[in-house]
Amino acid sequence: MKLDLMIYGRGQDRLEGYQTFAAPSYWTEQMLMTMDRFNDLWNCGDLSASQPEAFSAEVNPWGKTYMFVCMPPPYCCALLRCTRVEGDEPGTWLKEVRNADIWSLEGVCCPYEQKENFIALLPSIILWLEQDNTSFYGRLRRGQIEKQIELPYDSIINPYAEGDVEIPRHLRDTFRSDNALDALYSLCQNIKYSSAPFHFLFGPLADYFNSEIGTHYGVTKVFSTLRANDSADTFSDPMMKMENTRKRDFSRRKLKYVLQMNTFKDKKIVVTRNWSLVCKEPNSTAEPIFSDTYTIQDQTISVSELLAQADFIRSYAKHQLCWENTMDNSDAEMMFSFIKEE
Repeated sequence: MKLDLMIYGRGQDRLEGYQTFAAPSYWTEQMLMTMDRFNDLWNCGDLSASQPEAFSAEVNPWGKTYMFVCMPPPYCCALLRCTRVEGDEPGTWLKEVRNADIWSLEGVCCPYEQKENFIALLPSIILWLEQDNTSFYGRLRRGQIEKQIELPYDSIINPYAEGDVEIPRHLRDTFRSDNALDALYSLCQNIKYSSAPFHFLFGPLADYFNSEIGTHYGVTKVFSTLRANDSADTFSDPMMKMENTRKRDFSRRKLKYVLQMNTFKDKKIVVTRNWSLVCKEPNSTAEPIFSDTYTIQDQTISVSELLAQADFIRSYAKHQLCWENTMDNSDAEMMFSFIKEE
């Protein structure tokens, strides 16, 4: 599965301003505006004073803190981060014309219709990002990355695997602490046993971000890499809780219909003979379901003609409607009775 990059930030030159350096067509202006609150967090400063624990553990905790959103609308799923961009010299940050740091809202996204496949790849995407934590902005600027990526095969893990998720040794070493590795295992477990996409924060600043914007974005899970996660939570497969229903013989309801003849006479002494198959169930409101009308000038008809008409309707009920005819019964009335199953 190829993944699209989204990179948005300020250009270096005086006239460049903010611009989208990479984005697929389904990443709309509406989606960009939706992420304003997340993107504006850096305006409060780099947080090194208020969140010293995060900066003591990581050089750039911003680049290691991710938020996943899956939004209909704007019908887009994305794993995003907001990070400072590395400068040309090691240990420096890229500056714009006013000598201010350049920040990048960036990440990996997919159309909403592909959310199931994308969600399964989220732990692998985070692992891949952690192996090279430099910004997409900087890598694209230096020509080190394309606007579409494909994860290396050896970076892909399966969160739906039976038992514990297996993370290869070379990927486990990507994380510097047990808490960070536990956060990834907890993310895999939540994905495995979740019945629907859920918004989450992952990384050293996850708790702080959640306090600031968690409610706004509907974040339901927080995976901090600085503290112990709720990995002790017990997950169970809902399919294992299902009980077999008791076996029950299938039986259909049987309704009895009887052939019935009614005659009507109008003012011109024209007789209408109406044949009907009528449901005889108690309190049945069913209307006659078959009728045939004959109009004659005189009021006489031979018995043989009546029997022929009755036989025609009986044949129709038996062969066209596939009803059971009780004509084998010795009772003469039953010759014109039928059983319908429903």
